[in-house]
Amino acid sequence: MRRTLGTDMQQHGTLKDTQGMLRHASIKTTGDVYVQTIEQSVLAAVNSRTSAVLGDWKMSDKSLGLKGRNLKGLNAIRRSRFLRWL
Repeated sequence: MRRTLGTDMQQHGTLKDTQGMLRHASIKTTGDVYVQTIEQSVLAAVNSRTSAVLGDWKMSDKSLGLKGRNLKGLNAIRRSRFLRWL
């Protein structure tokens, strides 16, 4: 999970930010071990395949166990997590 976080942080912050999140003393450890570069063509291929598999799939609120809760933030979660890949 730490490598996934390190790699994903490339989209959201600097290597120094990632170092701070992972609490590494050395930025070399962060860059050499925990951050993988992903070619844009590979990322585009994965996103395209994900879209083909999921199609028009929508997550139901029931599957999240949110009945009776404040759903105001649910659309923000969908936008940031799920629709980003489509």
